[in-house]
Amino acid sequence: MKNKGRLIILTGLPGSGKSTEANKLLRKNLLLPIKVVRINRSSLRNMLWPGHIWSKEYESLVREVEYNLASFFLYSNYDVIIDSTNLNDKGVNSINRWKKLRKNLTVIDLREVPLEVCLKRDMERKENKIGPEVIIKLARTNKLLK
Repeated sequence: MKNKGRLIILTGLPGSGKSTEANKLLRKNLLLPIKVVRINRSSLRNMLWPGHIWSKEYESLVREVEYNLASFFLYSNYDVIIDSTNLNDKGVNSINRWKKLRKNLTVIDLREVPLEVCLKRDMERKENKIGPEVIIKLARTNKLLK
């Protein structure tokens, strides 16, 4: 069976609007039959280990689950929206990881959203706050500070 699902990747700092944009795309495409899904690592973490604090050990499992879910849905001819941070992962741009599943993918790049905006939005979150230390570290690591 030919795999026809589209892969849409959102990239940017926490608080840059990735999930908001992903949910807009999802709502826009929720026509019957539903053939689009949104996959988010924060949601997977909360589903697998509610209330658990982030750790490297669990993160590798979460990334594997994310990748396998995306693969399953793409090969089932669903469009897949990934709205995790998708910045550098151990020195390798994590978007390259997604190109293994789909050479022609759509990238929605929100890396230009100002750091101050990301920090403010994160502070206003009711749940899943990342914290300024992590966001600033990600901005530095990914050369997103202006």
